[in-house]
Parts: sequence; C-alpha cells; structure tokens
Amino acid sequence: MAENHSWEQGSPTLECPIQNGFCNNQALAHELLLLSLDAALCISSVMSKFVLLILGSHRSGTSALSGTLGLLGATLPRNLSGPTAANEKGHFEPRDIANVHDELFRHLETAWSDWAPFPEGWYSSAECDDYIERLATIFRENYGDADMAVLKEPRINRLVPLWESVLSKLNITPLVIIINRNPFEVAKSLAARDGWSLPEALLIWLRNQLDAEFSTRAMKRVFVEYGDLITDWPGVVEKIEKGLGISLLQRTAAVRGSIEEFLTASLRHQLLPPWSSVATGVLVEDWAAEASGILRAGCLDRKNAMSDLDKLRSKLDCATVALSPVVQQYRNRLQQYAEEWNRSAQGWLQERERVNNAIINRQHLEQRLEEEVERRKLVDIQVEEETSRRQAAERQIIEQLAQSKSLEERINTIRASTSWRVTRPLRKLGRRWRSLVRKVHRGGRLGRG
Repeated sequence: MAENHSWEQGSPTLECPIQNGFCNNQALAHELLLLSLDAALCISSVMSKFVLLILGSHRSGTSALSGTLGLLGATLPRNLSGPTAANEKGHFEPRDIANVHDELFRHLETAWSDWAPFPEGWYSSAECDDYIERLATIFRENYGDADMAVLKEPRINRLVPLWESVLSKLNITPLVIIINRNPFEVAKSLAARDGWSLPEALLIWLRNQLDAEFSTRAMKRVFVEYGDLITDWPGVVEKIEKGLGISLLQRTAAVRGSIEEFLTASLRHQLLPPWSSVATGVLVEDWAAEASGILRAGCLDRKNAMSDLDKLRSKLDCATVALSPVVQQYRNRLQQYAEEWNRSAQGWLQERERVNNAIINRQHLEQRLEEEVERRKLVDIQVEEETSRRQAAERQIIEQLAQSKSLEERINTIRASTSWRVTRPLRKLGRRWRSLVRKVHRGGRLGRG
C-alpha cells in the first residue's frame, strides 16, 4: 500500500476541484476557479450538510467503501443491516431504507435485479411525493443532524432522481462516489450469492452502473476502483477528498490500523486476473467490457465517453424492449417450474411428516413394548418365587402328612397291643385320680379364699 499520504487531523471543507495542469488556458482556469468558489459559497450558505452517496452495482465493493468512510469519521446509519455469509463484515446500509426500496419495486412490478429501465413517469406522480416524505423521515431517523453522512444502498442506483428530491427536501448536498469493479468478478459474485447466470448478472451490472452514471451527471462526483480500495485505500481516500472537495475527520494512526484490519484481501471473494476490454463476440460481455473500460481509470474525461455510455444504455434499453416478451415467457416458465416444485416439495414435506410421525409412533410402541417386556420379566420372577414357595410348602405338607400317618400307625399299633388292653383299668384309675386331685386343689383354694 502507498505510504506517502498525509494523516493529520482535519475538518470537512469544500475545496476547489481545479488542480494545476488540469486546464492549460490560465484565463479560463481562473474563471472556472471563481465560478467554483462562488458555487462553494452558495452551497455552504444554503446546504451546510453533505451526504456521501455511494453508488455501484451489488457486489462492487460498496460495503467496503462505506465501512472505510465510516472509520474515517463520516456518519453511518443507525439502523444498520447486519453481516451475512456473503458480507461477513457488514453491509453498512440502512435496513429500513432498503425495505422501502423493495416495497417500491414490488409495487411497480420490478426489482433491484431487473435490467429493464425504471419507469421514469413515476417520478412525476403523487405517489412519488409520498415516498419522498417517507424516505426523508427515515433518513433523519438514521442520521440525525450529521454534517457528513454515508448513504450506501445499491438499490439507489436505479432511484437516483427519487433521492435527489429527498436530499433537496432535507437541504443536504449529495456528493457522489461511484465504485467500479471488474463486471465479470461482480457476475461471479452474484452467481455465488443469488444463482444468476453470467449473462443475467452482467445485465444487472450494466443497468446499475449505467443508470448510476447517467443520473449523477449534474452532481459533484468521483469514480473509484474496488481493486484500488483493497490495495491502496489511502490513495482512493485522497482521490475522493480531492474530487469532492472535502477533508475527512479522523486521520490518525489508530484509524489507519483499523482500516488496514478492515480491508483485508479476504473481502475480495471473486478475484480474476487482469483483463482488457477486447471484444469477446458475446454481446452482453462486450457491452460490459466497454462500459467498465470507460468507467474505470478516469476514462470519462476523454472525448465522447459519455455519449458512448449513452449508446450502450440505449442498446440495453432496446434489448430490454425487444427481449422482454421472451424473457417474461422464460420467467413465467420458471415460475411454473417453481410452483410445481413447491407443490412437489409440499407433498414431500407432508410425506416426510407422515413418516416422521409413523417413526415417532413406532418408537412409542417399541418403548411401551420394552416396558411390557420388563414388567413381564418381573411377573415371571414373582411367579417363579411363588412357585418355589408353593413347592416348598407342598413338600412340608407331605412330610407332615407322612409324620402324622406314621404316628397314627404307631398309635394304632400301641392300642392293638396286649399291654394296652391290660393297662386299661390302670389308665382309667389314673384319670379318676387326676380328676380327684384337681377337685381337691380347687376346694383348697376356695377355703383359703
């Protein structure tokens, strides 16, 4: 990166964009200088606030440029869109303004990705006035009284006249920065993020870049390159300051370190080798190469540059008119395919839900079966234990019966013996004697009582 750039703290000012050597006619240069100073004084007296309006196609580096300007002291919106997988360091754009733009596109049956021209007649409608009021309110909510705001929202490429009216209503001067990037890198990036084909992505790039350039010709503006921002951002900042006549606030070593950390090479996901604007024979590729060749490297200063861009824009408009029916049929067919796929996907989702429910029911049944098996095992154990106890009791009863029978047989044997019969009188006498003794005992107890 270049190291010869000044990093002293300054304040936002307007400077004369006429540099030594820009014009060889000194008298004309002096007159232009006076006119420039008069214009600067006039602007300062009427519009003391500025907005750095960042324009350029989606995936052209607008987020990286906006983040850099924010680190340098310009005011970023309060309602920022968060980082995404496609923009991991953040978009640095107001989410609510983007939502209003999308709402407007839907209402007019167009989109940010539509390469057809925006309906110019809409700007003279009462509906447009309503959008001016809404956007002015949202702008104030995002930036308050900021002296130098950064407004980056790529949909504005197609809505510059609308925002020209919004900023005029707010007495804010737009200072335009249009960033350019190799359109084939942009196309690859759009394909990776949104699935566009190369021709479609190049048409999107053409519409955005050509509209942004055409709509800002009456504004103070500067053109920068995304590749230069990554490799030599101090040079890009210096070019912006000189081209717009401003000085950014925060120019310290700490800020420089933050920007170095922010602008890593990893931000550039789709890097292609250096290329030229040599015709390839593919119409849209040739248009993109020609337009990018004019927009980069300060080629707008050359003779007929703007007229060449106008011719390309006219070709794009004519192609849109000619191809719109075919493209619409193609889109309708894609829509039908999408609807059919959605219906199939819905049926598949329902079938998957049915299968999932069946799997869940089976799991519940299997769980209940396992619980029943465990319960049966416990019952079997209890039955076995009860059977063992019953068998033990039966054996005990059999033993007791055997003992009882044996005793009964012994008793019968004794009773059938001669000795038992001979001793019968003695047993009877013995019983009488025991009865008499019990009576005597009872009578003695009664007498003592």
